[in-house]
This record gives sequence, C-alpha cells and structure tokens, in this order.
Amino acid sequence: MRFGIGVAAFLLTLFCFVLPAHAANSDALSHLLESRSCLGCDLKNADLQNADLRAVNLRGADLSGANLSGANLMAANLQQANLSKADLTHSTLFGVNLFNANLRQAIVKGVRFGSARFCHTTLPDGEVFDQDC
Repeated sequence: MRFGIGVAAFLLTLFCFVLPAHAANSDALSHLLESRSCLGCDLKNADLQNADLRAVNLRGADLSGANLSGANLMAANLQQANLSKADLTHSTLFGVNLFNANLRQAIVKGVRFGSARFCHTTLPDGEVFDQDC
C-alpha cells in the first residue's frame, strides 16, 4: 500500500514539472505556425519533422534537440538560433541566415545548404565558420 502511494506521489510530482514545460513549448509552436515568426522562442525538443517553415523568422530561438528532419526552412532567419543537437536530416536550408547560429552536434546528413549565409556560425564539430562575414 505504501509503495503504491509513493509511486502515485512521484508520478504526480513528475507531471507537475513536465507538463508546464510541454505546454510552453506547445504555445511557442502554435505561435510559430500561426504567425510564421517566433523571436527568441523556446522550441527545445520540438517535433517539426517535415514542417513547412519557409521564410519563418526564428531569430534567437532555442531549437536545441528539435526534430527538423525533412523540414523546409528555405529563406528562414535562424540568426542567433540555438540548433545544438537538432536533427536536420534531409532538411532544406537554401538561403537561410545562419549568422551567429549554433549547430554544435546537430545532425546534418543530407542537408541542402545552397546559398545559406554563415558568419560566426558554430558547425556540428564545434568549428566556427565565417564564410560570409
């Protein structure tokens, strides 16, 4: 009996801390999809797989750990965005602004970076790339 009460108390405590964080992420995600802009948004671990994010403004957004595989980010503003540990597999980043963006440990297999702009951009291996400064 005590074991069951302890487990219930643990789960209740866990949900109290986890659900508000998820709700905030959902609010930011809804805002992004409705307005096509989400400056400085908390989109950590967001599921944006195959999303149409063409020309969105995500300046300063935290997309660390986000699933952006297959997403279309053509002409998006990702200036100062945190994309560390994000999955960008087979995403489209043509013409993307990556000035001061952090891509450390991001998965970039099959990413199409044509005409993307890099300046003080931290690459997946930690190297800072200054091609377009």
